[in-house]
Amino acid sequence: ITFDSRFKLEIWSATKSIALSKEQFQKLYDNAPMPYIMLGKNAEVHNPNKATLRFFEVLPEEIEGKNIFSYFGENSKTQSAIFFEYYKTGIAIDRKEVEFVTKSGVTKSALFSIFEMKNNTSSGNDHGLAMIFDVTEQKLLDKAKTEFVSLASHQLRTPLTGIRWVSEYL
Repeated sequence: ITFDSRFKLEIWSATKSIALSKEQFQKLYDNAPMPYIMLGKNAEVHNPNKATLRFFEVLPEEIEGKNIFSYFGENSKTQSAIFFEYYKTGIAIDRKEVEFVTKSGVTKSALFSIFEMKNNTSSGNDHGLAMIFDVTEQKLLDKAKTEFVSLASHQLRTPLTGIRWVSEYL
């Protein structure tokens, strides 16, 4: 086998390996249990994975090209403007608690992160990777626990007040 043939064979093998790695990564990205979103220069959504579509209750064409910060809830509007400025200047956003509003109007609490990509993708228009960790259920559970402890504490104090009142008059 000549040097030229060996070189071409190595190039072909490396190209095949890279294509396989890219395909495997795309499957992992698409089927990840956590919402991942590629963002463009102005924070427009590109290539949302399946978990993102479930989180926002949308079809790909309903979210593609929309600004991710437009999905922030009313309580997170101030953060939205600040985070958009961070994004435009390349400052990472790491696990900040925000509220998102889904297509059906449901408000969900989430930890939100964006990491800068610097055009590392083949499409050339992706600038960031957003990640959303849904904490809605945990927040509701914490609220229920707090309410339960408050109610139980009140219920335990009420009989004691009556006993104290009776003992003072006897």
